[in-house]
Amino acid sequence: MANKFNRTSYLRWMLRAFVCSLFLISSLGGFTQNYQSVKSGFTHFFLDETGEDHGMLMDSVSVFGTDSIFTNHFTVRQLVDGRLNVPVAGWLGEKTIIKPTGENLFFNAGGDTILIETQAQLNDTWNLFKLNPSSYLEATVSSIGTETILESMVDVKTILLQRKDYSGTLLNHPLNGKTIQLSNSLGIIQGLDFHLFPNDTIQIEIAGMENPTIGIHRLTPEEAYDFEVGDEFHYEYEKNANDGSSPHFEKRIERVTSVNNDPNGRRIMFDVWMWVRRFDGQPSPLTLIEESIYINDSLILSEPWFSSPLTDAMPNSAEDLDTSSCYLHYTPTEFHYFETSHIPALTFQGSDNSHYEIDSVGFWSSAIFSGWDYSTTTYGNGIGRTYWTHQIGNGVDYLDETEELTYFKKGTQEWGTPFTISEIMDVGNVQAEINYTLYPNPIKSGSLLQLEKQREQVEIFDLSGKLIRSVKNSTVVETNGLPSGIYLVKIKTDSSISTQKLVVTN
Repeated sequence: MANKFNRTSYLRWMLRAFVCSLFLISSLGGFTQNYQSVKSGFTHFFLDETGEDHGMLMDSVSVFGTDSIFTNHFTVRQLVDGRLNVPVAGWLGEKTIIKPTGENLFFNAGGDTILIETQAQLNDTWNLFKLNPSSYLEATVSSIGTETILESMVDVKTILLQRKDYSGTLLNHPLNGKTIQLSNSLGIIQGLDFHLFPNDTIQIEIAGMENPTIGIHRLTPEEAYDFEVGDEFHYEYEKNANDGSSPHFEKRIERVTSVNNDPNGRRIMFDVWMWVRRFDGQPSPLTLIEESIYINDSLILSEPWFSSPLTDAMPNSAEDLDTSSCYLHYTPTEFHYFETSHIPALTFQGSDNSHYEIDSVGFWSSAIFSGWDYSTTTYGNGIGRTYWTHQIGNGVDYLDETEELTYFKKGTQEWGTPFTISEIMDVGNVQAEINYTLYPNPIKSGSLLQLEKQREQVEIFDLSGKLIRSVKNSTVVETNGLPSGIYLVKIKTDSSISTQKLVVTN
């Protein structure tokens, strides 16, 4: 019995020791985690401290000996004076060399090396970048832990930068205290512009990705045109010339009334209320054209709309979004979210290449004539429109145009300040054909509203746009129960739609 007891105790001790050893190995594995700086096959998006967007995409990977060489996607950099530097290296530089020892080499615009030790342990230090013959930037692994990044728990290694001389004395530098963070699954999640290193000291942090789609990302047509019944959009349009000729003003309300989700041709119907003030002629005299119209509009999205993203290139990369002569070159400049909502949008800066020529160092700088043509366009998630400011001229005469989104409502989310339908439809003359007669008008509530002949459909709306009454194929419409006030009567035929005002009294 004693021998049996001893054998049992020994087996239990061995099992306990084995479990403990597994735990120890597992724990050590956490400290030797394979942290990464770059990954291929993934598109990640970053924001810097100023709100400017940056992308990370490896175009290709090649092998040279035991090294892996990642080639980075080129980009377009917009300079502070407004010029666009044609495709140059992105924020990670032109390429990254990954060595099997964990050394990752990046290169700035001058070809100088930036060294990241991905396998360094807590408190390890190394020479990250040589500043000059007497000083360098020292990197120290200041922490290793787990954080929630883009809705996932990832292992994170934080690297702290400090400038030192070669005797170890700490020296002042704008990069002191800046950090680089590596993860075990997403690559770099916080860093600096290596192409401009060490002159650019703005921190860059991951803010989105495409695989899966989280946070900021390139908008697809499916997202930009994701309309549902009840979605509503208000915008203003204004055009002015500096000589004062022919100004033009519009206010417009669009409300989605029906959506047909046929994948072969998604049809979206809108009710549109629009107020127009248009002046024809020179500054003196000007002829005022003022009208209010109500129309139905539709948008049909067929399969080709959904074949590619709206922005195939990376953020800050040149885009040919419009083939018209005035809008050939666009550069995405920032991702942002509409105030008080979570609907992302993408802003573009554009210029007409016909006004500029590319000089020997790759700038759109030398003006063919003293003109300009810039446009700012925003695609919003579920907004489905472009809103812009546009200026064109020859340095003396110019034209300013603005189409500004002022309000939208999508589901429970609202942004901006809405117009009221009454301020649009109650100004000027509602579009109407003379032979579309309503009588009596004004009419007493409860009386029959007469049409001069049978109409396919007649609808009565209040000034908030709410449908009050609808009849089909009739020559009369009942008004019983209608409170006194102003209403809009929409008359449909096979060939046209007309809207007229109706005054109801008690």
